[in-house]
Amino acid sequence: MSLKFNCPACGKPIIVAYLKKGETVRCKNCNADAVIPDNAVETGEQPEYLASLPVVSGSGKREEIRPPVIESMLGPRTLGKFINDSFKIYSNNFSAIFFLYIVWQIVVTAFWLGTTLLLKLSPKGIDLEKGFKYYFALMIVILVTSIIVSTITTAATIRAVCAQFYGKVDIDRCFKDAFGKFWRMLGAGSLAALGFGAMAITIIGIPFALYYGICWAFIANVIVIENSKVINAFYRSKQLVKKSWWRVFGIVLVFYLPCAILQRVLYMIPYAGVFLAVFIFPACLIASVLLYLDLRVRKEGYTPDLLAKDLGMEQT
Repeated sequence: MSLKFNCPACGKPIIVAYLKKGETVRCKNCNADAVIPDNAVETGEQPEYLASLPVVSGSGKREEIRPPVIESMLGPRTLGKFINDSFKIYSNNFSAIFFLYIVWQIVVTAFWLGTTLLLKLSPKGIDLEKGFKYYFALMIVILVTSIIVSTITTAATIRAVCAQFYGKVDIDRCFKDAFGKFWRMLGAGSLAALGFGAMAITIIGIPFALYYGICWAFIANVIVIENSKVINAFYRSKQLVKKSWWRVFGIVLVFYLPCAILQRVLYMIPYAGVFLAVFIFPACLIASVLLYLDLRVRKEGYTPDLLAKDLGMEQT
């Protein structure tokens, strides 16, 4: 049985399970702490999350309550299952992922490669200074286009990975959802990039960049799946990784490092290599979504019903 009450800060209803009256939870909507009041009512409604982020008991002792882990298609997963399921989902939904992500990246890559080749093949006697200005302007256009395309296609693919658990992926809905969250995705990505850059600019800051790189690994997933605001997404991602940092780091290292090496090898193939490398990142994106779901299953008892609710769709 769940408990339902209104957040004293924003007034939105909060539904929790495995918690008691007098304990403090963090509102998913406004991120404010809210004490579960004595007048909280019991309800059969599906809770927003089964266990809160760190809670404070009535005695003031800070602790974390975790519900029983319920095995489902969302997790939990071992390392081997992460790798196997990532490529299985990629294979089974290749056509959807191709239209959601790959084809757009190929277009941007072709635009960039074509511009570079045109400059190299320019006839002698051309005004190099004027040509360089045109080339620089085109590179800026390509960079901006690449950021926009990557932001939208990443958000659309994250939703598609979640939606495929319930049947056929609706490409139109994935893009519609991605466009609706574009500015939050762009803002979060920009803040993360600035943060990493500021930390990694010095040798002493590199360990901090690595630490927060893992802590913030699920910002995009949080925005797309939980419809979170930008700042809350940073906090939420860090909370999911808490007490699991080394496990997440190990999985990321084992999965992403070979993918990064393979990309570098493909880049060495003239012209065709940059196009082939585009096909690798979706596998990493799928693994990121599965790891995010795994953490929620382990820490919050996340279920397929709750994921369907977050996506705004009914299970079939």
